[in-house]
Amino acid sequence: LEKGILPQGKTFISKSGDTKFGTKPHVHVKWKIKGKSSSDSKIFMNKYDLNLKFDKYKNKYLSGNISFTAKSNEVNTSLKGQFKAKVDGFILIDGNPDLSTNSFENLKYLATEYISKKEKILSDKVLKHTNVTMANYNDIKKDNTGYLVVHFEKNGEKDYKKLQFRKVKDKWLVWRELNKPQINTANPIHPFELGKKGYSTQLKYKASQLLEKEYSASPYIKKGKGIEIGGFLGSPTASYNSKVKMAEVKLTYKVDGEKEKKKKYLYRLVDKEWVFDRLLKDSEKVDYRKGKVVSNK
Repeated sequence: LEKGILPQGKTFISKSGDTKFGTKPHVHVKWKIKGKSSSDSKIFMNKYDLNLKFDKYKNKYLSGNISFTAKSNEVNTSLKGQFKAKVDGFILIDGNPDLSTNSFENLKYLATEYISKKEKILSDKVLKHTNVTMANYNDIKKDNTGYLVVHFEKNGEKDYKKLQFRKVKDKWLVWRELNKPQINTANPIHPFELGKKGYSTQLKYKASQLLEKEYSASPYIKKGKGIEIGGFLGSPTASYNSKVKMAEVKLTYKVDGEKEKKKKYLYRLVDKEWVFDRLLKDSEKVDYRKGKVVSNK
């Protein structure tokens, strides 16, 4: 089957020793040993009979019927009945993606459609998608979020756009487009109160905002250059110790057309809020045992 295509309405029949379908799926059978707490297992490579019939895909589930029989010197086993399997990932229904599933491919599909329509170019001019991220929230009141940097070509010139995604009413969509000098981690889709998020998230958010502010006010924005963190550059990292009230955030970033750079931010905890102190030198780091900044030199 091609990528995204479900085996709806299909029946697969495989007889013991049959090789016409190429490599057969391996079946793992596990059972309890009577009178013991341990268990035993057997892997059937091809000596089994299988009849697998799939029905229609509905509401993220694919139902069907299964009949399985296998025999060996160690164990004889059989299974017969109906099943209902939850399906996730990239799914195509009548040629269109099911945008309710959490899949990077759904974000890429939406990004390609967005760029093609906005820039009035063919979809094959969308060259690649980088810095792909998705966040899944346990809080049902919050939607999932995603982010993509989308590279494309128009009139022989290469360009890119930064897109944020959000899942609304169980459907992924392009939420907004960031300007090139904007940084994803400095512009969260779900605003949060700094006192109610983990310290690590607060620190990364604050440092990203400082970096964005610095470059948005510089000549770079007039030249149309962008700035990016994360992705192949590595995600921002934050370490802290609330007892000594010190924290260090490391950002690796890249301005268009330049080599990657790094910055280290020193923060101090003041009245339950992390306040920026200064930039650390390459040779400096926070020693949390001593509760002070030390030099590697």
